[in-house]
Amino acid sequence: MTEKEENKPVYYCIPNKTLKLDDCDSVSFFEFPTHIESTSRTYTRHFRTKKEIQNELNYWKKRKRYALNEEQEKEIAEKIIALEKELQERKQIHKPRKKTATTRITNITSLERSKKRLVHLLYNNFAVPFALHITLTYAKKKYSYSTVCKDFSKFRKKLCYRFKKVAFIAIYEPHEDSSWHIHLILKNCKGVKRVLLENLWQKGRVDLERFNVEASPYFCKSERLESYPVNARLYTKSKNVRPPVEQKTDIQSFKRKVNGMNCISQEGKRLVVEEKGKKRVLNNFLFQKYTK
Repeated sequence: MTEKEENKPVYYCIPNKTLKLDDCDSVSFFEFPTHIESTSRTYTRHFRTKKEIQNELNYWKKRKRYALNEEQEKEIAEKIIALEKELQERKQIHKPRKKTATTRITNITSLERSKKRLVHLLYNNFAVPFALHITLTYAKKKYSYSTVCKDFSKFRKKLCYRFKKVAFIAIYEPHEDSSWHIHLILKNCKGVKRVLLENLWQKGRVDLERFNVEASPYFCKSERLESYPVNARLYTKSKNVRPPVEQKTDIQSFKRKVNGMNCISQEGKRLVVEEKGKKRVLNNFLFQKYTK
């Protein structure tokens, strides 16, 4: 190991069992039909990310076309110049990384984000009485991920042709022997039957049952992630499946929001950086879940 690698900062999280909501300065949360998931922090960054600056820059560029007079146009132009300068100062040049991964399990952070997005999509869109859980299996086992994706693409087109307003999420999942099957969560498909789905699928058996939104975390099995090829998607969805909107507020406003709700889970973590043999706490996070 070189001296440069030894001095490279290492970031990791450790449990923080004493952290309380009153100790935090800000909170962001997702509000679902059945519950609220929140993340509270003791430190809020004082700067904007490049993406946030770019979004604001795009906003003012659009506004410039609809300026009412020369004075307003001049004011908007000054804001655009200031934002472009700020964005230029924030830009960094990174050396291109060599891609050595062969399966999705190599990048754990990316996988955790994908799993979290999937669960949030299920919570936000399928907490309805008539959502269905369909399992598409093969009569003759398939071990190719790309083949399974092509087969589902054909099935999806047939399904959307018959049910114009259907909303779905399809999760590609391997069996223990690395052969594939598909979990399909559906809504807005009144009158659908197993016989019809088998005729559309034509690859094997179709199982049909009512979907319970509380079972959403079941569709993220970490022990089988090594079966996914690199850059492979864990799931695909229809365009009318909307992601939840992250809301940000202060602690007092959030307390009023969750007043009367039950906090069913709580976990505190401390973000630590270790550099040149010294440890420093960067932030504290409190993850909570409230039921409505």
